[in-house]
Amino acid sequence: MPPDGFETEMYEMEVPGKLVGKEIIDADARRIGICHSIKLRVSTGKKGELHHGMLLVIKGLDIEFDMTMDDVDIIGNVIKLKVPARQADELDVRDVIRIQEEIAGEIRSRASKV
Repeated sequence: MPPDGFETEMYEMEVPGKLVGKEIIDADARRIGICHSIKLRVSTGKKGELHHGMLLVIKGLDIEFDMTMDDVDIIGNVIKLKVPARQADELDVRDVIRIQEEIAGEIRSRASKV
């Protein structure tokens, strides 16, 4: 993140929500993770113009990574990506449930501190 910008992460209070907690399927039809949160990045360019972007934070097996919203094909019962996510291993159903529970627990913990 450039020094003239900021980044913030957003969560939903219900898991699965509209995005957070949903399964992520890549372009190769592999179940590669769960949407952990949404990042908003804002910065200014050299001429003072505003740049912004939204990213999905994806939690997989022993990995967490970002994908831009431009890489999202469809949002429905799952979030389908337009691109393969080679950095992530494929999940089975038990992994999905475990990661969803971890994300829900993290959100409850953060909410209790507010």
